Amino acid sequence: MRMHWQIIPRMCFGITIIVFLAGCAQFQKEQMAISATDYNLVVERSQNDVLLLNIVRAAKRRPMYFTTLQDVKGSSSYLLDTGNIYTPIATFGLSQIKSSSGTFAPYSISPRVNYSSSPIFDMAVLNNSKAFINGMLTPVTLKTFKYFWDQGWSKELLLNLFVQRVKLPNGKTVKWSLRNKANEDFEKALEVFESDSCDLETRQKTHEIAPPMTVEQLSQQDLVEIQKAGLTLARSKENNNQIYYQLKSKEEEYFLNCGDDKVYQVTDVAQMKSDEVRPDDNNLYILHLRSPEGILYLLGEIIRHQMQDPSQEFKIKLCEHSVPLFVARKEMPSDSDPHVRIDYDGSKYIIPRLDTDISEDKCYANNSMHILSLMSLLISKQVSSGELPSSTGTVSIIGGTSQ
Repeated sequence: MRMHWQIIPRMCFGITIIVFLAGCAQFQKEQMAISATDYNLVVERSQNDVLLLNIVRAAKRRPMYFTTLQDVKGSSSYLLDTGNIYTPIATFGLSQIKSSSGTFAPYSISPRVNYSSSPIFDMAVLNNSKAFINGMLTPVTLKTFKYFWDQGWSKELLLNLFVQRVKLPNGKTVKWSLRNKANEDFEKALEVFESDSCDLETRQKTHEIAPPMTVEQLSQQDLVEIQKAGLTLARSKENNNQIYYQLKSKEEEYFLNCGDDKVYQVTDVAQMKSDEVRPDDNNLYILHLRSPEGILYLLGEIIRHQMQDPSQEFKIKLCEHSVPLFVARKEMPSDSDPHVRIDYDGSKYIIPRLDTDISEDKCYANNSMHILSLMSLLISKQVSSGELPSSTGTVSIIGGTSQ
């Protein structure tokens, strides 16, 4: 029995060490997950700050500059220190551990766990990229417009952001206006787009390219280039036992289908060709779409007028309600926990939290952060990661230590 009671404390001590080591492994996983989430939140804040910063610059008629976190790298260190361990057999550690009576405390352990993270962010200046600038100045395509349309974004929001002016079937051109009263003509002209009974559809149209060709006239390299260009080669005809193939291209055409045989063709300036313009066509809407840079400039104009005169807040109609299209302003003492806050030119600018932020009714939704989300997607779409300029500098942030 004496041997039995001597073994039990040793077994308990060993189990304690095993449990401690298992807990340390779980601690490491949790800290790594927290670090990954923290890095993601840093990217979110940096992108939102840069977007608001450039909108404020546009409001002040100043140049816009774009930077991005091109790469996020991180190194983490994990230190497990069991500290001083005392057993009846031996003492491990820098100092011996004694009980209050002055004798060695049997089976004692003083563990420590240290975890540190050192993230490194590579910053890239996008203004140095010709591909990025070309993309920022290129109008949004109807394909992109329809994508957000199909995703269920507010039609009124998309039309006011994307469409600069529209040529109506009667030949009249109506421009978007910052003034609410003057913009009534624009909204009235596009009421047909906002109708719940109308939907934007696409149809495939095939064009023949070049005269028919025989197999002998096509090299293997020609076939590769045809495939790269997204063209098709279809059998055309047979003449004197010779088979001819026709090169064709497919193009999407857009139509606003309102039912009851009310179908309107919709196109943008980029798709129009001089020989296709038909001013007398009673079913054609020609949209002049903005570029991403143009949308940022538009948002800057909106908040510039708001800061000059709060009564000039630009509003759009959602479900028969007038709601602000975009809200950003200088911070006031009563503001707390805004969505986005930046310091620029000696002032703090924010996208404030509104009471409507918690509303599930889209008619009362706060559009400002929704628009930032849209702009982030549009700007990222302009260039691929391979076209970004090399990083101009590295920012190293030393993380804290947990224990």
